[in-house]
Amino acid sequence: MEFPTRKCVSGGIRCRSPLMADGVLHLDTDPDVVAISPYPLIADAWVEIEPGVEDRLHHFADVAAKRRDGSVVFLKYENFYMQEERPWHVSEANALVSYYLDVFGCVFRVLNEATLRIEPRLSNLRQMWQHREVRSQPVNLDRVRDAIGSLVHPATIDDVWRHLGSPQHAVIWEGDERATVLPQSNPVFTAVMQLAMRGEVRLDLGKRLTMNSLIMKV
Repeated sequence: MEFPTRKCVSGGIRCRSPLMADGVLHLDTDPDVVAISPYPLIADAWVEIEPGVEDRLHHFADVAAKRRDGSVVFLKYENFYMQEERPWHVSEANALVSYYLDVFGCVFRVLNEATLRIEPRLSNLRQMWQHREVRSQPVNLDRVRDAIGSLVHPATIDDVWRHLGSPQHAVIWEGDERATVLPQSNPVFTAVMQLAMRGEVRLDLGKRLTMNSLIMKV
């Protein structure tokens, strides 16, 4: 499956599993992650597969993620059932942690469902990603940014929406004289999601995102 993202030079990442796609979703919505490189390099390490027995490991990390501070973390996404089928996976992970730290000075992590599929965080990230910046659907970030700055906090997304006069998206269909309001589309909600993905505001992802969600300043 192809995951479109502006954080990758190619404009998309071919994910080898649904779990990896969820992992890339976390990275693509994380404002501290500025670049993602899929399948970046091969690690050549030794791993103990049973007491006293080692095997050479040729390992591809799923992604390398570069953060704002310049640090890089290498990530592997592995389901629970795959770990259970390989009792040496802990030894393998420890060997790779040492390898990436010693050779590249970077962190290596193995992530599974316990980290990536916590709810409602995952559903919130999917919702945020659906409101990502798209050239064909621009929103006025400056106007919403200024409104957030002028309100007394804590303020909700709904407070910002009402402060701006309750704007809505509308379209004019061919042959119509008046615009048709799109009730399920809210430009302020979209703008707040984009500001959160830029790292300009914070949202509580531990609660389901709604118009009543609090906007927290960074």
